[in-house]
Amino acid sequence: KCPRDECGVCNGPGKIPCCNGIKVCNVEDCPVSSKPVSVCIALDESGSVCSKGQPNQCDKLADGISSNQCDYENNCPRFNIDTKAFTEILIKGLDAVAESKFSIVTFGRYAKLDIGLSD
Repeated sequence: KCPRDECGVCNGPGKIPCCNGIKVCNVEDCPVSSKPVSVCIALDESGSVCSKGQPNQCDKLADGISSNQCDYENNCPRFNIDTKAFTEILIKGLDAVAESKFSIVTFGRYAKLDIGLSD
C-alpha cells in the first residue's frame, strides 16, 4: 500500500493551485488562462549535481568509474530523483494554470530528448 494524497491518488502530488488561488485535484477544474505557455526544459546532469558534500566535477558517471566524491553507486539521486521530481511539479503547476506545451531534454555528456513537444 502507498500513502494517498488529499485527492486520493497513490503517492500523488495533492491539490494543484490554479491562477486564481483555488486548489483543485484535476487540472480541468481550473479556469483557462488567457496566455499560452510553451517551455523547453533542459536538465543538466554534468558538473557537481552528483557530488557528495563539497561540489566536485562528476563527469565519469556514464563510464561507471567509482568515486568517493560523487554518488555514482546510487545513480546520482540529486539529479535522477530530486531534479526530475522538481521538474514534474513545475510542469504540473504550469499545466494547471495555462494552455501549455512542454519538451524535456536531459544531458550529462550526451543530450537525450526525453519528451518531445507535447500537445
